Amino acid sequence: MNDSLAKARQSFKNPDVWHLPATYWFWHTIPDKEQIDSQLRQLQAGGYGSFQIAARLSLPLESYLSEEWLAACRYTADKAAGMGLMMGIYDDYNWLSGHAGGRTVEGRDELRERHLFWSQSSLSADMLTCRLSGIRSADAEALQQCGMEWIFADGKPEWDEWEIVAAYATSSSDQCRAEEIVDVSSLARITRATTGEFEVTFKGSELPWGADSIVTLFTAARCRTSRMINYLMPEAAENFIRVGYEPYARAFGDHFGKTVAYLFFDQPHACFWQWNEQVGSVKSSLMYEKRLIDALQQAPYCLAENLMSLVMDIGSRTARRRCELFSCYSRQAMQAFFGTLSAWAHDQGVKLSGHEVLSHVSSWNFASKIITEDSRCNFAMDYFALDGWRDITAVDSRNSEPQMAAKVGDSVARAHGRKGCIVEQYYARVKPGTYFAAGQWEISLHDIRLQALRHHLLGARQFLMHAFWLRDGEANDEVLTNPRFDFAPGINFQPWYAFHAGFAYESGRLAEFLEQGNPYVDVGVLYPKRTFWYCGVEGNEGQLGEYWAKQLSAQGVEYFFIDEENLLQADGTRINGMNFPALLLADVKVVQSAATLSQLERFVAAGGRLLVDGELVAYSEEKGKDCSLTERLQKLIGTQPACSMLADMLKSDRPFVDYPSRKTAVWTRITQDETSRYVTVFNDGETPLYGWLHFPGLCGQLAEWHLATGDISILEEQLAESFPLKIDPWQARCFSLQIAENGHDVVLDKHWQLLVDNVSRPVDVTKGWEQQGMEAWCGPGRYQLRFALETVTDDIQLYLPEVQGSVAIWLNDKLIAEKGWPEYRFTLPQSLLKKSNELAVVVYPSAANHYYFASAWQGEGQDRCGLTMPPRLRTRDSVAVIAG
Repeated sequence: MNDSLAKARQSFKNPDVWHLPATYWFWHTIPDKEQIDSQLRQLQAGGYGSFQIAARLSLPLESYLSEEWLAACRYTADKAAGMGLMMGIYDDYNWLSGHAGGRTVEGRDELRERHLFWSQSSLSADMLTCRLSGIRSADAEALQQCGMEWIFADGKPEWDEWEIVAAYATSSSDQCRAEEIVDVSSLARITRATTGEFEVTFKGSELPWGADSIVTLFTAARCRTSRMINYLMPEAAENFIRVGYEPYARAFGDHFGKTVAYLFFDQPHACFWQWNEQVGSVKSSLMYEKRLIDALQQAPYCLAENLMSLVMDIGSRTARRRCELFSCYSRQAMQAFFGTLSAWAHDQGVKLSGHEVLSHVSSWNFASKIITEDSRCNFAMDYFALDGWRDITAVDSRNSEPQMAAKVGDSVARAHGRKGCIVEQYYARVKPGTYFAAGQWEISLHDIRLQALRHHLLGARQFLMHAFWLRDGEANDEVLTNPRFDFAPGINFQPWYAFHAGFAYESGRLAEFLEQGNPYVDVGVLYPKRTFWYCGVEGNEGQLGEYWAKQLSAQGVEYFFIDEENLLQADGTRINGMNFPALLLADVKVVQSAATLSQLERFVAAGGRLLVDGELVAYSEEKGKDCSLTERLQKLIGTQPACSMLADMLKSDRPFVDYPSRKTAVWTRITQDETSRYVTVFNDGETPLYGWLHFPGLCGQLAEWHLATGDISILEEQLAESFPLKIDPWQARCFSLQIAENGHDVVLDKHWQLLVDNVSRPVDVTKGWEQQGMEAWCGPGRYQLRFALETVTDDIQLYLPEVQGSVAIWLNDKLIAEKGWPEYRFTLPQSLLKKSNELAVVVYPSAANHYYFASAWQGEGQDRCGLTMPPRLRTRDSVAVIAG
């Protein structure tokens, strides 16, 4: 057994603190030493390897970060270190990272959240009035009065420091040509500015279209009572560090960067504001800071067009200007907040983790609406860019429905050279007539286990539970301030918590097992960021993406989301260090530039398969409307073979799990390294699953890694290719095939000649001959290849993964085998092998393309003929393919 395998087996038996489940530890009061000692023992007995202390709303605001609070945290770290537990720092009071319980803006009013609003109006009696009124935050109001009092001093928002950012006149309220936008800011007169309203007037006679003029006003204001910060200002992040991070660093001392390994932010965001006069496709206010406007006044931006694109269609430049604005907005916000936090964390020797507001929580749809009506307004849904500032990727998941949180997290992690993610699992009440924060006390350990297994199979490295509680609150109906109904359950107050350790070790072991090897990659799904920037979150983009995410997951297809910036850095089919056989564009309408189309063309030229569903690319951030992009994509699609079902594209000689179709989900993940193949199968249903494990062309020792015990048992010492499978209801099983060291695979993908009708020509063995100039040929096709062996020591195995027809195999002019149907696996006997050899694979296809050719009955596409996937040899010997 090699050292790496021995280490993997030990890690599987005893998962480490990065793979065992973690938990938030809610502190509703400051605990004394006896409470800390008792609960740490209980936490560890439940199988947790790490935790984050989190202050909740029931904790008096003045207690957070007090000397007493910090002393209790330090005592906890001392005890955790002695117990072998790891800590992360949950970095704020309640959540909404950045405010430090209000300390960030205390005495620093300029750091409070500031927002950009807009209003549109037409002329009335020679006077045009633009108003802002009824400003409200649905996300804050949803937290009831106790939440309002946490976010706002005196429990209500009040506004000041109103300013006119810009005002533009047009002749229409819903669309105009960009050239018609006229700046009328100098004509604006402020007639009202209160804590809740703003009013500006214009004289009709001064406006460019007189009575037909429409004026759009952009104004900004500060919420003077808000404890939330302006995330566009690096000064806000710096002060957050001073008052929120540095006290922890001083208190934890030598534990910082050791026992206390990472910082964890949670949903940093200003409030999402709506108002009475709101118009346009953007459904919430944008964060505002003058430096954002300064940036938009520089080339290649155009401030007037950028701002007006939020409100109306400005012609062919709409997509360009709207995407530019969100790109600039996202970049400034991330650099200001996450860039500042990341630099400080690295200086201190701790890692940075946490998650932003994720629009796809509890969903497979990037355009779902959990926190806000428009996630573009919070870091612009730029999940890949944000992850560049983290050291550990994290996402959150709501309730126990299957969802794509872990798949997104794993994808963005791999875009930055990591793999796996932390998944925070919380529960919200969704029964009619109830309140979401009351949570789900009825949740069972069975429910939690199933959800954790799903997350792991989709990419979770660690399951983070929300939450372990200090106390269980009082018998009243208050929510949030009463711990009992603060996103229940308090997991340690569940009667079944005594059984939790068994689940925890199963979760940790599965995470360790899945860490081995790299996945077989099937499809990359392009994340349509710029399409969301342009189209918003109410179109088909999210729904079509949801359909494909569900389909790919249900069919066991290994896919990852791909960011356009990563595609632009691709080398052929190699993206983020992985080779992608196929790339899916689901309703991608907007790209960064024509360079993206060039990369897609290179991807296809390198052998990649392009799948397109929904509308075609028609816009770019570089140029706006661009018909040439559509034309190039249509031409590219025309070069692709028809694919009526995923199975047409995904057949390969890699390991796979085969089972009859069923209504309930089966989750699988298959990985590989130099010595082994690893397969995990989770039966997410109430009936047994019967099927087969297939390892085409492979043989070796098959072992099962038992999640419940950590033991590893040998199932077969010399498995040849297939193994019968039974998975009990709700069971996950893990298998490894340690490849026998008696051979290696050689892919025969080049230098084939095809002899047809006495004419020999070069041929591509990844697609049928009907795509290579022989549309109507239905006779035998003789594929010929010459190869050399340094020595002849044993038989050679020949495997044809995909053939369209029946087959005869010739070796050195001797017929050695014939077969009419799969599986096409043959032995090339040592007795016939020489140092120089001639191999012939004769394929006998159907007659469809002959008889239907040029008839009315051909239908869509021709029948495939010949070899459509490269043959493989398995041999001990060194093989050299001879060209020509």
